[in-house]
Amino acid sequence: MRISITQSNVNLGSYQKQISKELRIALVKAGLLAKQMILQRTKSGQGVDGSFKDYSDSYKKERQEKGLPTKPDLFVTGAMLGAMQNRVKADYAELYFISGEQNKKAFFNDKIRPFFDLNDKEKQRIRKLFRIVK
Repeated sequence: MRISITQSNVNLGSYQKQISKELRIALVKAGLLAKQMILQRTKSGQGVDGSFKDYSDSYKKERQEKGLPTKPDLFVTGAMLGAMQNRVKADYAELYFISGEQNKKAFFNDKIRPFFDLNDKEKQRIRKLFRIVK
């Protein structure tokens, strides 16, 4: 997932370095906030569009026998969600999974229980980071 901001071609002269630095800080904050929102929402059993689809009866029984919650939260060992990281590139923040194995888990989980995106309300919170305050 990418959160991007494009800069205009306006000649900003001496302000360019300051703007670039502030943009980078805002992108770092945006990436961290996006990650935090996804993790908190997922932990509460919520996906991008609301509650997660229930586990199958057999998987629910297996989780119950292991003493794990039966409400979907995409958490067994914490490895997948713990592998979610963020980084800033030139003009965007990116969330990704640092392990190929965890990336595969996230990909398949996201197909059944979409979690690796932001809903409209979350996107609005991110946009607020980029509003100019005078």
